[in-house]
Amino acid sequence: MSDAASLKTVLVALDLTAASDRLVGRVAELPLAARATVVLLHVVPGGLSARDRTLAKADARARLQAEVRALAGRLPPGTRITRRVAVGSPAAKICEAAASAGAQLVVTGRGSETVSDVFLGSTAERVTRQSALPVLVVRLRPRGPYSRPALALELDDAARGATAALLDVLAPPRGAVLVVHACDVPYVGRVYPRLESGQAIAYVEREQRRAGSRLAKLLGAVMASRSVPPAETPAWRPVLADGPARTAILETARRERVDLLVLGTRGSSLLGRALLGTVAGDVLRAATCDVLVVPPRRTR
Repeated sequence: MSDAASLKTVLVALDLTAASDRLVGRVAELPLAARATVVLLHVVPGGLSARDRTLAKADARARLQAEVRALAGRLPPGTRITRRVAVGSPAAKICEAAASAGAQLVVTGRGSETVSDVFLGSTAERVTRQSALPVLVVRLRPRGPYSRPALALELDDAARGATAALLDVLAPPRGAVLVVHACDVPYVGRVYPRLESGQAIAYVEREQRRAGSRLAKLLGAVMASRSVPPAETPAWRPVLADGPARTAILETARRERVDLLVLGTRGSSLLGRALLGTVAGDVLRAATCDVLVVPPRRTR
């Protein structure tokens, strides 16, 4: 059985600046399901006066209608495009609209940072903190479907969700996918400086072999759960690095000219979601490519 496209509803949060073209262009390259729905959303700031808010909403509706016309010819026949204008806090309204639309994916952008963004995080980062859905943060101008993706995995519960989300945004037949895992082996060369170098190297290599074996089992289990046939299974290219995860992920992304980086977040508690996870938050802020942030599944 083929791994059918599962993106039935996608919410696209547009700020209606010139960068919005990148988001619209990226959505046109996603593997949408048959008769999918694309929701274009703009959030008007809540601090405007009543008169200015009315004018802003009218302008936003007109701009969104223009985006609808531009996007309609680039999507598969039968795709439904709707527009929404909300008023209030952008991150909160984006998450609310995504939930009410039944979206499987939120697409947003990340442009230049303000001083406020440096301390409080950009709108994109706030959305990834609050969203219960995968959030695709677009930075690059699209030049076709993603062709150099990378999947950053730790051997935890977040790995399965991140792998499944990667499949949702890559249309089959899928090509090569880098799988980045950092083996940050504790103590070696730090607490025990007299440990012989040969012993330390052997220890690191042994841990990397173990991690590689566990990654292969995890990826195979996700492919089986999705009924992905061999012809549509990505060609996994493991990158087992020694050192901190943040460094390994960003260096691999730069070296391999990655155009999409997929990673899961671990924090399900309020504090964990606020911090977005140390590695995920750092990578989202520093990466120069598109980043797909996948939150943990919520248990009932």
